[in-house]
Amino acid sequence: MDIYILILNLLLYLLWATADNTNSLPIVDLGYIIQQATLNLDEELYNFSNIQYATAPLFAAPQNITTIHRCINSGQVQGICPQSTPWWQVLGSDPHIFNTVSAHVDPRTVQECLTLDVIVPTNVWNRHDFKGKYYVPVLVWIHGGGYVSGDKNSAGNPNNLINQSVTNSSSGIVFVSLNYRLGMFGWLSGPKFQSEGGISNIGLRDQRAGLEWVKRYIHLFGGDAGRITVMGESAGAGSIMHHLIAEGGKLKAPFSQAIIQSPALAPVPSTEVQDYNFDMVLKWASILTTSQLSTLEDLKNVPFTTLLQINQVTTAPSYWGSMTWGPTVDGRYVPKMPGVLFQQGHFDHSIKVVTGHNSHEGRSFGSPLVTDESQYLQYLRELLPSASADIINYLDNHLYSQRSNWSNDPNRNERDRLINTITDYFFICNNRYIDTAYQDIGSWGYYFDVPPGVHAQDLAYTFYNPGADSKINVTIARQMQSYFANFIQTGDPNAPGLPTLVSYREGSMLRSLHANALVKDTAATDRCAWWQQALYA
Repeated sequence: MDIYILILNLLLYLLWATADNTNSLPIVDLGYIIQQATLNLDEELYNFSNIQYATAPLFAAPQNITTIHRCINSGQVQGICPQSTPWWQVLGSDPHIFNTVSAHVDPRTVQECLTLDVIVPTNVWNRHDFKGKYYVPVLVWIHGGGYVSGDKNSAGNPNNLINQSVTNSSSGIVFVSLNYRLGMFGWLSGPKFQSEGGISNIGLRDQRAGLEWVKRYIHLFGGDAGRITVMGESAGAGSIMHHLIAEGGKLKAPFSQAIIQSPALAPVPSTEVQDYNFDMVLKWASILTTSQLSTLEDLKNVPFTTLLQINQVTTAPSYWGSMTWGPTVDGRYVPKMPGVLFQQGHFDHSIKVVTGHNSHEGRSFGSPLVTDESQYLQYLRELLPSASADIINYLDNHLYSQRSNWSNDPNRNERDRLINTITDYFFICNNRYIDTAYQDIGSWGYYFDVPPGVHAQDLAYTFYNPGADSKINVTIARQMQSYFANFIQTGDPNAPGLPTLVSYREGSMLRSLHANALVKDTAATDRCAWWQQALYA
């Protein structure tokens, strides 16, 4: 009998201990909801997860939350924005079976997907007094995924990156990651769409709403709204590039610093292509609903589950290396191509930047179907639908000529030429535009040349955690995280004991992470200077 009483007492104690632990976790009152943290005991981090920062009306700009829920939200209910995948990423070279791509819908997919996580080191939470004395810098992560996939947690676990900031300084940082709308939900655009009341670049507006939320509420978590660094890779970095030139530089960025990794921007399609994409969405909506739909208002009344199908089938047939959807010149948030605006000085001049690009960015995006010059030319025409014949000929016979000194290696082939074209235009020239624009304000760069150096390989280094991946170079991972932590906290990536990142204005030099040496930026070329003019648009 005594043993049963002992077991009962033990169970009662465990229930009491669990309840006490839950009740003792931090709570933040946001006005419209009360948010409670979970605790990562191993890393000593409080995670306030899945906080809604705005509402997501279909094909409209994000809206402030007006519904008040005075219940406690512990962040257990997850939600991600609708995802899609182009056929070339999954199925190789057969475009005729694109309808089968990503037929499965992630069960976490919801329309109201505009949520974010706030992670706070316990020592930051325990010492800040909510009166401004101990507020710490803030890092906001914007995920990549080609503007069609990904979510706030898809890049990796940020715990070691956060703790690196505690190691480097007694202050630490507050980390935020956010969702934004993707695919056709975030990037429908064009004159026809806008004439019917549509708002282009909704994905950018979602991100900005999230950043404005951070500025308004982050002090409640111990973060300093005046010291926000935004960080992103690929589409996340390409998005940051657009925030720097928002409304031609007239709209001040809601952050003071940026870490921009491999900024990706698929070619901005012509207005004719944008209108074609809108018509394509309406066509599929008509097919799947067996109704004749012809307006944006019609589209808004289509069931969400059907819209998920349309999002996929309009992304799937993207030509190799592209995603169909992404930021576009809309005459409003994005008045001109980013490179042109940077060149003309129409950007926010108050920002400091650290940028990085990889040694073989375009390798994963070059089509294996391109084996001769005619196929290369066809790709160029798909890439640049508004370009004149003279522009295509210039690219073919001069800028990326197989006969030029730049590419006189006899082992090169047409796919190599295509990869070089993609590397420049999709990726590294974007770095060049940003670095040169900010070189007198504050810009530093690194060159991620750890073999094979392909696009997104550096994510495992940015989000390195001990024991998580035995294949990466731990020394370089720790070095990168130290650069980032220093920059977030001090505005300078350098510190004693680290190989120096020199200012970009000192000869366009980057720190090679693999060779541990200063090298000339591979984007400092006449090719990037030509692309920046956007003569093809």
